[in-house]
Amino acid sequence: KMSDTRRVKSDPTRGELVMRALADTQGMPVPQKANYWLETITKAHHKGRHDTWTAARDRAAKKAGVELPMAERIWKRWKSMNDVGGETVIKLMLAYEEMVQRNNEAADGYMAERHELRKSNEAHQKSA
Repeated sequence: KMSDTRRVKSDPTRGELVMRALADTQGMPVPQKANYWLETITKAHHKGRHDTWTAARDRAAKKAGVELPMAERIWKRWKSMNDVGGETVIKLMLAYEEMVQRNNEAADGYMAERHELRKSNEAHQKSA
């Protein structure tokens, strides 16, 4: 499936597959990774012009299972944080992975639909 190859990144030096969340944040310290994942899933939860980023962040954190005070702390002070608790990091990472997978599946569906429309259009043109 197409989404499987986009979701994970191959590490040729080790012959391993790396989660997309880790590949996208490679080289970042843990607080920065947590902030990146939180910001990215917040963007997916933002409803547009009349929504606030704080409300979107809170919805994203709640869906990920992250406590709201911890999400706020990461959001505002990740640069001064030394570390983020493992449970919070895992929840944010998994929420990010889920979001990426949903996006990839939607893209796969769009591409399949587009392919079918092209085939249908070509068949229609041949018969005309």
